[in-house]
Amino acid sequence: MTRWIQFIGTVMFAVIFSQVTAQENGDIRGLVQPRDQALISSEISARVIDLPFRAGDAFNKGDLILEFDCAMYQAQLEAASANLEAKKSEYANAQELLSYKATSPIQVEILKSETRQAEAQFEIERLRVEGCQIKAPYSGRVIELLVNEHESVNRGTKLIAILSEEQLEIELIVPSSWPNWLNKGDAFSIRIDETGKRYEAQILRIGAAVDPVSQTILVVGTFRESLIDVRAGMSGTAQFSNQGSNQP
Repeated sequence: MTRWIQFIGTVMFAVIFSQVTAQENGDIRGLVQPRDQALISSEISARVIDLPFRAGDAFNKGDLILEFDCAMYQAQLEAASANLEAKKSEYANAQELLSYKATSPIQVEILKSETRQAEAQFEIERLRVEGCQIKAPYSGRVIELLVNEHESVNRGTKLIAILSEEQLEIELIVPSSWPNWLNKGDAFSIRIDETGKRYEAQILRIGAAVDPVSQTILVVGTFRESLIDVRAGMSGTAQFSNQGSNQP
């Protein structure tokens, strides 16, 4: 029990010391995170036939990132299309006959209802076929493939994890007093450990609540320009040049 109390005390001292140090020199550790990331699941039950990108590969918005064998769904769509055209023709013919009083209004209403049902079935089959190809919603990279080619999956199966590189964000945990002088749009720089380079950035948003234990708050920044050598997961030291002059 005594050791546990000592451990907690050590952790709290480290947190307080790091806050004091940060307030003195304006340096804060930052983590690069993607603005968007997604774990894509299957909308249909089918067999995977193509995975053009592997873990770590970059892709562009609109690129095909996974494809299913949908021969059966395509055939069902064609059948639904043919049935819809037939129902439309029957309904149009019934309307013409009704104008000559050669059929009953009830029969026309029945055909109208059947046509609507055929339209709904066609839309269902169209959406299934649409789910046969998964295209990238944005430019980015593959984090992880959760299936292999030739595997059959069920609807809802997790397929592929991706992240966006269109806009990377920088997460910073700063002392709770910093929002007194730190504002959205304020400039700062960050030296990324993995590249050894320093990049210009600015504050994008400031967290809504202070963590009561550590007395810190989340601040999110963004790079001022697009970068090709910085990736999500990298980290570095951020420096605020105006920290000392703006702090009350």
